Amino acid sequence: VGFDMTCYVNISLRMHGTKEMDMFRPSVLQMPQVLECYQVTGEFDYLLKIVVRNRRDLQQFVENRLTRIPGVARVHTSLVLDELKCSTVLPVDGV
Repeated sequence: VGFDMTCYVNISLRMHGTKEMDMFRPSVLQMPQVLECYQVTGEFDYLLKIVVRNRRDLQQFVENRLTRIPGVARVHTSLVLDELKCSTVLPVDGV
């Protein structure tokens, strides 16, 4: 369907208060490019898996959508070069 780029985007918020999270979360939920969003520990606050059609779409998405969310301080994007494994099977047998 023309979405040739999968990217992982790390987001840092300026502050870690309820107000910032309350502005960030609904904004991300309304973005169809975001397939997955996780609140994470470590250097960043959120990890997003996104899809876009090309580099220009990625640039517009980052500049016009992500960085305009109030409270977003830092955006770090990694482009997926090759998918080695993608599974939804849970290891219920412990194997």
